Amino acid sequence: ALELVELIETVFIPHYQGHAKNYAWLEQCILFKLKHQASMNISELVSRYLSKIEKSEHLQISREILKILFEREPSNAVIKAQAIVYKRSQIYTSAIEKFEYYFEHCSYQETLYFDYLECLIMRKNVIYNQEKGEFGDLQYAVYLLCSIDDAKDRALQGNLLNRAITALLPEDVIATRPEDTNFLADMGRGLNSFSKGVGTFFGGRDSQIPYSEGIIASAPKLLKNKKIVECLNQNQKAQKELEKILSDQGLKVGVGLTASAYSLGLIWDYAHIDPSVLDALSFASKGNPENLNTLQDISANTLDSAGAVTRLTGYVAEQQVALNLQQQGHTVEFPDSANQAGYDLIVDGTPMQVKCSMDADYVLSHFDKYSDIPVIVNSELAEQLGNHPMVLVDTTLSYEAVQETTGVGLEQVSDFADVGDMLPIPLLTIGLAAYRNYGDFNSGKVDGEQYLKNVGKETAAIAGGAMTGSMLLGALAGLATGGVGVIVASGIGAYMGGVAGSTGANSMNREALCNQRDIVVKLLIEFAAWFNENLLVHRTNVLFKQLQSFETHMLNNADRIITFSTLLIYQHEAYMRAYHLNQWILHKLQKGNEMEKVQAGWVAIDESSNFISVDLQPKINEINRQLEIYRELAKPDSAQPNRTHQLKPA
Repeated sequence: ALELVELIETVFIPHYQGHAKNYAWLEQCILFKLKHQASMNISELVSRYLSKIEKSEHLQISREILKILFEREPSNAVIKAQAIVYKRSQIYTSAIEKFEYYFEHCSYQETLYFDYLECLIMRKNVIYNQEKGEFGDLQYAVYLLCSIDDAKDRALQGNLLNRAITALLPEDVIATRPEDTNFLADMGRGLNSFSKGVGTFFGGRDSQIPYSEGIIASAPKLLKNKKIVECLNQNQKAQKELEKILSDQGLKVGVGLTASAYSLGLIWDYAHIDPSVLDALSFASKGNPENLNTLQDISANTLDSAGAVTRLTGYVAEQQVALNLQQQGHTVEFPDSANQAGYDLIVDGTPMQVKCSMDADYVLSHFDKYSDIPVIVNSELAEQLGNHPMVLVDTTLSYEAVQETTGVGLEQVSDFADVGDMLPIPLLTIGLAAYRNYGDFNSGKVDGEQYLKNVGKETAAIAGGAMTGSMLLGALAGLATGGVGVIVASGIGAYMGGVAGSTGANSMNREALCNQRDIVVKLLIEFAAWFNENLLVHRTNVLFKQLQSFETHMLNNADRIITFSTLLIYQHEAYMRAYHLNQWILHKLQKGNEMEKVQAGWVAIDESSNFISVDLQPKINEINRQLEIYRELAKPDSAQPNRTHQLKPA
């Protein structure tokens, strides 16, 4: 039999390589000799055949060969081959064990390490290793992938990270990613655009404003902050670890709050206002007044000083506005200096001042020195200043509540003997809740214990981002209203009322209609370029910096992988959405035809509601105005003499 095996190896396999590969002649010969040959040089066999066994398509027999080799003469080379074959066999647990053993005894090899990480991603165990913690395979893979600083194959690293994050994200978040457009539909749009281009070349003119649901659906969509907070608060495993973090630190939470009141949504929102929240779940930002890093400091240093209380009320107002803006999905940054002249916040790249006052003239005096910097004011000034073009009204910011918060809230905090070791969080969350519930306590409707419970519930609701709807009123809140609002929501057909420009208009005013169409098209393309350069690029850059911060904190907290990796995957998704939208618009504007460029305009208008800018609403208004002229021209009776003077494009 051994002579026949030798004949197969030396004669048949070289002459019948196809059959040999298909029917595992070499593998069967090796296995037979391992089982029946009395003496065999294992080292020579490994040196000669191990790489072929690794690559063999006959995985079961390969595993059997490697098992015998490992039992006879274990070596790192055999262990590596076992790991590779187990991975190819989709036996991921065995592959992971072999990889980990190999890494403990051999130098780092990037290709093998990425194979190992792919096994973790494919296995998807809820708990990677009970002895090491409650985190799962996917969270561990995210942690390890982010730990690689100098990967040679960064494309593969990014691909694996995206796969791990996609597997961790909820299905309803994945569902909001861009749609894959149908190939035939894409080809049809291309032919239609080509035919119109040919018509224009031969002297024809197009009167229809380009609108393609398919192209628009293919555009990346920004991830809404409200959705992120909702998903974070529903993540029970991460919430459980967060509560354990607070309990393990032995920190008490203020004003009757328990660790469970601190939702992951709370940490998410505050971390975007100030990353130092992630350091110790505290709120000591560069904009904080000195020596006011804890509520104990605040109560000790400000209650007896009218000037300090005034300064602190301004600070409380700024923090509440920052939180409200963050909850609405805007990027909020504080200036480097706490005493920055002219503005308190940078919102979506635009410097803004916060004024919490009952004096409208005091607010308006700001424009005497800083006419180009918008102001965000409290709700009490909505009637007086709501129509001012440079004023935004935060409907949740109350002058009365802020004043009472600073006084009553601090008095309540100062009454607790153990305030010194309680966990500090932003004053506004505790203070507003304490103020709103203090009336019932003071009047005797509820006792002290129930009062603290009520404060805790309300604080958790506020901190968790439970508010819904828009909280900003004013001309700067860039909402896609009017004609563009109808179009981005329901399509151009809904706006036109079923009247197509090329068929509805009479031949007498067709030239005017084509001219007006060109005006609208030009405005849409210009808006896409302006939106991308002035708003989206800044949002993308800020999200990337925040992603780096989240990654750093995750890597510095290996014992808290669940909490920090959960925060990181949503930050990564938010950043990638913004980055891909930026690249999508750029590609359409630089490489696309006119139709595709206009679709970039519609997409930019749709996403513009997520931003605040001094220049945003005027641009939207101008597009709306020109659209209305176009719609009037497209009506069948628009060429009547008594209406012609109204329809001349501006």
